[in-house]
Amino acid sequence: MVIDNTHNQVLSENPDQKEIVKLWLSLVGIAIIPLGAFFLHPSLGTALGVMTPIPLAYGMRRRNITEGLMAIALVAMATAFVQGPGAGLLFAVETFPLCLAIYWAIGTERPPYLSVLAGVGFVAGVGFVTMFIYSIAMDLTLGEVYRQTLEKMGFFMETVSAGNDIPAENVQQLQWVIDIWKRLFAGIWLSTLTLLLAFYTVLTRGLLVQTGFMKEEEPSFFARWYLPFPFVGVFIALSAIVILGEGTVKSVALNGLIPLGTLYGIQGMVVLGHIFSRWGIPHMFRILLLMFVAIAYPMVLIIAVALTGLFDTWIDFRNRFPFPEESE
Repeated sequence: MVIDNTHNQVLSENPDQKEIVKLWLSLVGIAIIPLGAFFLHPSLGTALGVMTPIPLAYGMRRRNITEGLMAIALVAMATAFVQGPGAGLLFAVETFPLCLAIYWAIGTERPPYLSVLAGVGFVAGVGFVTMFIYSIAMDLTLGEVYRQTLEKMGFFMETVSAGNDIPAENVQQLQWVIDIWKRLFAGIWLSTLTLLLAFYTVLTRGLLVQTGFMKEEEPSFFARWYLPFPFVGVFIALSAIVILGEGTVKSVALNGLIPLGTLYGIQGMVVLGHIFSRWGIPHMFRILLLMFVAIAYPMVLIIAVALTGLFDTWIDFRNRFPFPEESE
């Protein structure tokens, strides 16, 4: 991966402080939009908060790590002022490593899946260290901290559900869902982090290309997404443990299978995008088709996309069915 730093180098050699300040004020202003929305509706602010790392990671890659970390600290202080010290600290702990992971994933020449995996490992490592420090401060074991986290989040889900007047006949089913969620929390968290990091990296790269701070590459970041064959062995082994195992062993295998399935799901989406483009299917129709299947048959879509990515290891759809100009 090649970064076009010509403009960036000129800016560093002849820094225009007003332009730099203007850039960061704009990016920080975008990053704190969710805080404004939080005053109108907490749920809306929380939903918009998912986009907060993008302008901060963009500024970090466009300028440098030091300025990026200072901007993150500024937004963390704003978050603490609006939502309380705990929320501000949580924002900093989550966003610092995430933006650094995006920064490194954008600038690396490694295969995309390795870049995303390295970023996920880094963020997860920071989370583990944070839990370890908290366990020491509170005189708890890591297992106790983990269980407390699950209990608090499970209690939060139950409280939200109780506030929505769920019929009594659905309470038992809801409790079953919460229990499953607690059991698979680690895998779900890693899976979500994988999707977010891949999404953040691609979107931030796109912004850098549009503003001239990165050369547009061909093929693109996602188009180069291939999981090597050894991952198939891991997938088969985990699947076998899930089918044959019981208790804790089965739970551990499931928590490993979920993020691995997400990696194959990304590859499956890339394959579908390639096939749709080869057939000339309009983007709007693609979106409507996927939305219909996702609403009507969500689990079917998830499994089908993941299996498409898995079978791509053998079939290699993109090379087997290239675009017409590529096959000439």
